[in-house]
Amino acid sequence: MNGVMLGGKPLKCARPSNIPAALPLIKQITEEASTQPRIFVASIHADLSETDIRSVFEAFGPIHAVQLSQDVMPGKHQGYGFIEYDVLDSATDAVAAMNLFDLGGQFLRVGRAITPPQTMPQAEPVPPEIAAAAAAAAAASRAIAAQDEVVTANRSRDQSNSRPHDHGHSGSRKKHRHSSRERSSRRSRSRERNKKDKKKKRDGKEGKKETGQDNNDDDEDG
Repeated sequence: MNGVMLGGKPLKCARPSNIPAALPLIKQITEEASTQPRIFVASIHADLSETDIRSVFEAFGPIHAVQLSQDVMPGKHQGYGFIEYDVLDSATDAVAAMNLFDLGGQFLRVGRAITPPQTMPQAEPVPPEIAAAAAAAAAASRAIAAQDEVVTANRSRDQSNSRPHDHGHSGSRKKHRHSSRERSSRRSRSRERNKKDKKKKRDGKEGKKETGQDNNDDDEDG
């Protein structure tokens, strides 16, 4: 896992460098845990309660206390807790039998515990008025988000509807330009025909004049 990107940051994994200095403390903690009938249970399914855990672990002996770490939301736990037996052998048997046991679709993690259940810090429950205010704020946020989605969808639909309309105007403008070019071309052809007709008329008149003059010359010669 060393160097693996997690959450956009590279992980730094290595062996601790202060193991020799911590060995006496580790030995002391291990000896203390081996003499106390307390176990630590983790990976507990969210639907299981303290009563459910007690009924499962009572198979190994009488239980003095069961305490799950409570979540900030009332009636929820954080998925781990402590069990304290009356005798040490019951705790030893529970650790040996229940570690990696499939309970409710999740594999339990069971081991010796150091911190007694009564000294473990507990999360204070959320007052009902604060929970209600938080629920109302969440509902308002969802409503605002839904309104934003509706506005965005309407805007997108209006834009998509306006595109064909724009294409129609563009087509009409193209047709108008095309018809204007046709009219201009017709005018040009008409002017050319008029010029040709006028030229023919002038040529005809000049031809008649020359013919008449030739006839007069013939009469004089006669």
